[in-house]
Amino acid sequence: MNIDEISIKMGLLYGNEESEMRVKARRGFTKIMAELLQIKNNIRWCANHYCTCHPESSIKYQLENNEELKLFLIEENIYKDLLNICMDYKPVTVFDMKYVW
Repeated sequence: MNIDEISIKMGLLYGNEESEMRVKARRGFTKIMAELLQIKNNIRWCANHYCTCHPESSIKYQLENNEELKLFLIEENIYKDLLNICMDYKPVTVFDMKYVW
């Protein structure tokens, strides 16, 4: 899945009252949704590859440190796609995109 497909699937899961997502998983899930928006729009403040300030780093942190969330994302077949997005990317910054001058 690409970032748009992942975002749509996550949006549908987030709004679905039947979802089996627990409270701890929901907090991490919401954080990942916000970080995906930043990735999609290349909102990064530095060009250091894999810097901890990048949204990809935040997603990796959530995937590695929230076991409930990880299990939920594995069940929903989103986990591997999220991990792939975080592994290889171009560190395009807000300055490169001319969002900030």
